[in-house]
Amino acid sequence: MRWTYLATASGQMEAEFWVDLLKEEGIAALVMPGDTSSFLGVSPNPVRVLVDGSCVHDARRLLAERLREPPESEWEAVDAAEPDG
Repeated sequence: MRWTYLATASGQMEAEFWVDLLKEEGIAALVMPGDTSSFLGVSPNPVRVLVDGSCVHDARRLLAERLREPPESEWEAVDAAEPDG
Protein backbone atom coordinates (compact mmCIF):
# COMPACT_ATOMS: atom_id res chain seq x y z
CA MET A 1 0.00 0.00 0.00
CA ARG A 2 1.19 3.49 -0.83
CA TRP A 3 -0.10 6.34 1.36
CA THR A 4 -1.30 9.33 -0.68
CA TYR A 5 -2.32 12.81 0.40
CA LEU A 6 -6.10 13.29 0.37
CA ALA A 7 -6.90 16.61 2.03
CA THR A 8 -5.99 18.97 4.86
CA ALA A 9 -8.44 19.33 7.73
CA SER A 10 -8.65 22.52 9.75
CA GLY A 11 -7.62 20.68 12.93
CA GLN A 12 -7.01 17.24 14.44
CA MET A 13 -10.62 16.65 15.49
CA GLU A 14 -11.86 17.21 11.95
CA ALA A 15 -9.09 15.03 10.52
CA GLU A 16 -9.93 12.19 12.92
CA PHE A 17 -13.60 12.48 11.93
CA TRP A 18 -12.68 12.18 8.24
CA VAL A 19 -10.45 9.17 8.93
CA ASP A 20 -13.25 7.41 10.84
CA LEU A 21 -15.73 8.16 8.05
CA LEU A 22 -13.38 6.76 5.42
CA LYS A 23 -12.57 3.65 7.46
CA GLU A 24 -16.29 2.93 7.94
CA GLU A 25 -16.53 2.81 4.13
CA GLY A 26 -13.57 0.41 3.85
CA ILE A 27 -10.98 2.98 2.79
CA ALA A 28 -7.64 2.78 4.62
CA ALA A 29 -6.91 6.24 6.03
CA LEU A 30 -4.76 7.90 8.67
CA VAL A 31 -3.76 11.25 10.07
CA MET A 32 -0.34 12.33 8.81
CA PRO A 33 2.20 11.34 11.44
CA GLY A 34 3.97 14.45 12.65
CA ASP A 35 1.00 16.79 12.14
CA THR A 36 -0.10 16.11 15.72
CA SER A 37 1.72 15.88 19.03
CA SER A 38 0.25 13.60 21.66
CA PHE A 39 1.95 15.45 24.52
CA LEU A 40 0.24 18.70 23.50
CA GLY A 41 -3.29 17.28 23.37
CA VAL A 42 -5.52 17.86 20.35
CA SER A 43 -3.86 19.92 17.65
CA PRO A 44 -5.77 23.01 16.48
CA ASN A 45 -3.38 23.35 13.53
CA PRO A 46 -4.11 22.04 10.02
CA VAL A 47 -3.72 18.25 9.80
CA ARG A 48 -3.23 16.23 6.63
CA VAL A 49 -5.17 13.05 5.93
CA LEU A 50 -3.62 10.21 3.93
CA VAL A 51 -5.36 7.31 2.18
CA ASP A 52 -4.37 4.21 0.26
CA GLY A 53 -3.30 5.56 -3.14
CA SER A 54 -5.55 3.12 -4.99
CA CYS A 55 -8.60 4.63 -3.22
CA VAL A 56 -7.86 8.35 -3.44
CA HIS A 57 -10.57 9.09 -6.03
CA ASP A 58 -13.21 7.14 -4.09
CA ALA A 59 -12.13 8.86 -0.86
CA ARG A 60 -12.44 12.34 -2.41
CA ARG A 61 -15.88 11.51 -3.79
CA LEU A 62 -17.03 10.11 -0.45
CA LEU A 63 -15.87 13.15 1.51
CA ALA A 64 -17.48 15.49 -1.00
CA GLU A 65 -20.79 13.63 -0.75
CA ARG A 66 -20.81 13.28 3.03
CA LEU A 67 -19.53 16.73 3.92
CA ARG A 68 -21.38 18.84 1.38
CA GLU A 69 -23.49 21.74 2.60
CA PRO A 70 -27.21 21.24 2.06
CA PRO A 71 -28.79 23.36 -0.69
CA GLU A 72 -30.48 26.57 0.42
CA SER A 73 -33.91 24.94 0.11
CA GLU A 74 -32.95 22.38 2.78
CA TRP A 75 -31.76 25.16 5.13
CA GLU A 76 -35.02 27.03 4.56
CA ALA A 77 -36.98 23.91 5.54
CA VAL A 78 -34.97 23.60 8.76
CA ASP A 79 -35.46 27.30 9.56
CA ALA A 80 -39.22 27.06 8.93
CA ALA A 81 -39.53 24.08 11.30
CA GLU A 82 -37.82 25.84 14.22
CA PRO A 83 -40.04 27.87 16.55
CA ASP A 84 -39.18 31.55 16.95
CA GLY A 85 -37.06 32.07 20.02
